[in-house]
Amino acid sequence: MSGDVSDKKRLLSITGGNLRHNHIYISGHHNFFPKDCYGKSNKKNGTGKMLTLVIEGMSDPIETDIATNGKNGNPRNFFRSRSWVGKFFKKYKIHEGDVISIEKLGKYKYKIGTFESKNVREGDKIPDHWPPINPHKPTVIDLFAGCGGFSIGLKKAGFQNLLAVEWDASCCKTFKTNINSI
Repeated sequence: MSGDVSDKKRLLSITGGNLRHNHIYISGHHNFFPKDCYGKSNKKNGTGKMLTLVIEGMSDPIETDIATNGKNGNPRNFFRSRSWVGKFFKKYKIHEGDVISIEKLGKYKYKIGTFESKNVREGDKIPDHWPPINPHKPTVIDLFAGCGGFSIGLKKAGFQNLLAVEWDASCCKTFKTNINSI
């Protein structure tokens, strides 16, 4: 798939409102979904083309569209089907501030999963930066990281890599293996 990473994957921060109401805000991401997946305000008046949501840790995919507001026709800011969201939050112990990902697998197929930031929680406190910054080492970020050769070289030279950016799943897997081996 050509384009930039935002064409393939979006990261969403979970809010207290998401947790209380068992939904995931997709506001600001409506351009990530096809226009014809937006239906009327209620199902009996018409649904949009169904999206298939493959939810991490759940055996059956979810079929849903995105409703529009009955008064102004604007898209609602969450998926119409939300019965799965609370189970997903509970299964992965999602808290406010955790990040989940929505990855486009096809025009109408998306994968929803956890993102690594949830693993850095210390009790209920989310640190300002993870991993912790060592003030005695120079810091770098690796854009277009690929399999991690540049990051490995910098790490061996005494730098601390704060961030690596790569959208290709196989490269990410290789990067993680490579960077953790040193």
